[in-house]
Amino acid sequence: MEKNKLGLPKEKKYAEDRAPTIEEIQKLLEYPDRRIKVIILTMISCGMRLGAWNDLEYKHIQPIIRRDNEWIDNVVAAKIAIYAASDEQYTSFITKEACQAIEEWIEYRRKCGEQITDESWLVRNLWV
Repeated sequence: MEKNKLGLPKEKKYAEDRAPTIEEIQKLLEYPDRRIKVIILTMISCGMRLGAWNDLEYKHIQPIIRRDNEWIDNVVAAKIAIYAASDEQYTSFITKEACQAIEEWIEYRRKCGEQITDESWLVRNLWV
């Protein structure tokens, strides 16, 4: 045992988690449920845990826009508030692809007649 480690508390191992491989991500994105793309791309980009979805509303996503020539706006990423309105709240970021998947999902819900507000859940159950 090394001398400098004596007296230090034992390190904690919380889980045997690992990042998914590209092949695993691609396989998940093939799943036909529209929500899966939003969930996978968001979680991979910002590193949030599954439990964070319980509090995630549309207002917790704030697109980051790069302005080119004052005429063209481009979303390059988005800021996301994880565990908003709790003591554990923190800010992270999602990729442009995740932001685009979210917007496509929200637009699909609007076309199906759902009235989307800032307080709408980002991902919801399916409806008939």
